Amino acid sequence: MNIYQGYNAYITYLALKQHFTTNYDFIKYNGKVKANQDSFLKRRDKFFFAKLEKRYKKDELIYFFVSNFVDHDNVWAGNLVSDHSESVYNEWKKRIQSLTYNLKQQCEMLAEYDFN
Repeated sequence: MNIYQGYNAYITYLALKQHFTTNYDFIKYNGKVKANQDSFLKRRDKFFFAKLEKRYKKDELIYFFVSNFVDHDNVWAGNLVSDHSESVYNEWKKRIQSLTYNLKQQCEMLAEYDFN
């Protein structure tokens, strides 16, 4: 196992956490934050990030973090490997996937009304 496994998940976590708690703009800075591998190795929760990095691809990891930060803003990495965090992400995916369908249904319903 690579000792830096989980580092990319850690960077993504930090960037998104700063996005939701400070004036940092994740999009503007493309998820870049000031952190180094030495600080990552000193963290006690680095194994949680390694688990998350194994479980999700990069773009899925971003959505996973976003869904959990939206659900509750003070998220600890250890809580992110729980069943609750997984269910929050799955519910979020369902909502996102149904947006087009719901919009189409509502537009069709509005088309039935006669607007003067």
